[in-house]
Amino acid sequence: MISTPGGSDLARRAHQQGFAVAEMSWADLRARVKRVNVLHAHTGRAQNIAWFASLGAAVTRIVTRHVAFKPNYPLIHRLKYANTCDGVIAVSRAVERALLDAGVPAGRIATIPTGVEIPAAVPDAEERARARCAWNLADEDFAVVFEDGGDCHGCGCGSAAG
Repeated sequence: MISTPGGSDLARRAHQQGFAVAEMSWADLRARVKRVNVLHAHTGRAQNIAWFASLGAAVTRIVTRHVAFKPNYPLIHRLKYANTCDGVIAVSRAVERALLDAGVPAGRIATIPTGVEIPAAVPDAEERARARCAWNLADEDFAVVFEDGGDCHGCGCGSAAG
């Protein structure tokens, strides 16, 4: 279930993709938090909201830290990630290092790299040429592309319309 403010872009996109969505106000969020075991936030702002919304509730708070920049206010950073959540997921060793450098206790941090599915086989030259045709890319252009099939160009490139 995705909880989000009512009428938000996230709510609209999640509905379109078929996810269960709980569009709620601040009061709704506070009431719902009392019925969950874990709150997982993916941004610093979301972590602030999760902490405030769950004050007094018996809930585990987890935050995933995606950025490795050095914080402007390390003391606030340390207090936030050491005192407002039960654990921090760092998506890379660089993020872990930034948290440690800011003074977040190592015991609060778990490093779990963001996953990327590796294809069973590397695309052959013909598949790469079709993809480059679909995206109008030259041979020297660097590209990472996700294809899901179809043929909207009529050239046999496999590009899906949409």
